[in-house]
Amino acid sequence: DAKRTADAKAAADKAAADKMASEKAAADAKRTADAKAAADKAATEKVVADAKRAAGLKEVQDRAAANAKRAQDLAVQVTDDAKAAADAKVQADALEASSQKAAEAARVALAAAKSDDEKRAAGQKLTAETAAAEAAKRAADAARRSADSKKAAEVRVAAEAKKASDASTALTAAATAATAATTAAAKKTADAAIKSESDKAAMAAKRADAAMKVAAAATPPAKSDKSASTATPAAGASETKAPARASTRVAATQRRVNQRSCKTAGQAIDLPGWYIVKRGDTLSKVAKRFYHDADQYQRIYKVNRRVLESADMIYPCQRIYMPRRRG
Repeated sequence: DAKRTADAKAAADKAAADKMASEKAAADAKRTADAKAAADKAATEKVVADAKRAAGLKEVQDRAAANAKRAQDLAVQVTDDAKAAADAKVQADALEASSQKAAEAARVALAAAKSDDEKRAAGQKLTAETAAAEAAKRAADAARRSADSKKAAEVRVAAEAKKASDASTALTAAATAATAATTAAAKKTADAAIKSESDKAAMAAKRADAAMKVAAAATPPAKSDKSASTATPAAGASETKAPARASTRVAATQRRVNQRSCKTAGQAIDLPGWYIVKRGDTLSKVAKRFYHDADQYQRIYKVNRRVLESADMIYPCQRIYMPRRRG
């Protein structure tokens, strides 16, 4: 009996031990499976986060490249405008020199005239040539001022373009740092840097665009006696007429300077934008056409005061900026 009791106890102890071992093995397997599932989930989340970060980096880099290209295009456009202004200045200087030479010849002829009729004719010629020389001088002065304004605007646009380029470079560097960041704190800092540099790049591009608009408005078309005679004058205004030959030379110069702009004179535009004045235009007519309110001419004059001498006088082929419609 004692032996049987001992055998039964031993069997019971063995069964209990086997049960505990089985339960322990099951618990260990469950822990292993849970750990593997957690590791797989963390790996999947990391892949998704890396993919999102890579997409964000590409968007930032594309935006930086677009801003840099825009700044480069603005610089090229300003260079072209500066060249056109320089060409206009050269033509105005040549016209002034020609007129001065003609005026000097007229003075010599006056001094050499022997009869009253010859003196009178020479005096009239001298007066006409003097008027032509003065008109040419005014045109040359305007061209010089235009060239100076254009040069200053070009310098400003170049500076703004460089700022935009530097901001784009900084933006790309910040995006690269964000990709290389490993800890959550480092990634957060890198993301903040990306946002800051992106804002700076956008602001730099906006300033470059504004500088380009100022540069475009800084150079009005070259003025001449011919263009003045076809302008819409203020009430009571009058202009001294130059002789036919001087007017022809001035008109030829005006046509060469404004040849490109005159091709689109009077064409409809989308607002806001640049409008090319056609013959017969006044600010009131232009305001009536684009805003359906002739009184809006004051608003047009206000934004074009750098270009317009008076609200009552605009010239064919002149470029004026038309602001956005209100409301």
